Amino acid sequence: NDECIAHDMFGADVHERMICYNCGLESRQQKYTSFLHYINACSLNYAMRICPGNSFDDILKAVMMDVHRTCDPDVGGCGKSNHMSHTLSSSPLASTASAISEVTRYKPCTY
Repeated sequence: NDECIAHDMFGADVHERMICYNCGLESRQQKYTSFLHYINACSLNYAMRICPGNSFDDILKAVMMDVHRTCDPDVGGCGKSNHMSHTLSSSPLASTASAISEVTRYKPCTY
């Protein structure tokens, strides 16, 4: 967006979609601009433990592959669980990632 410095500097244009491995339907498509990417801390910790020596990029990809949605029956889908695909159509000049925890007080992650 040429009119907004925040979008130019920090916005990542993301195309999200799901292509069903079972019936081939492409659904749950949306395009949006993301300024911050949240990562589940337990998922990140687990991926780092099972993929020792991998790059941070590969570990993030493994964590993102763990995002599942059902093939949307409302648009003719079969209802099976699938991975979501996230594609950057433009990348920001600067990016931020935040690891979040789902617990309110410290408790070790369980696998």
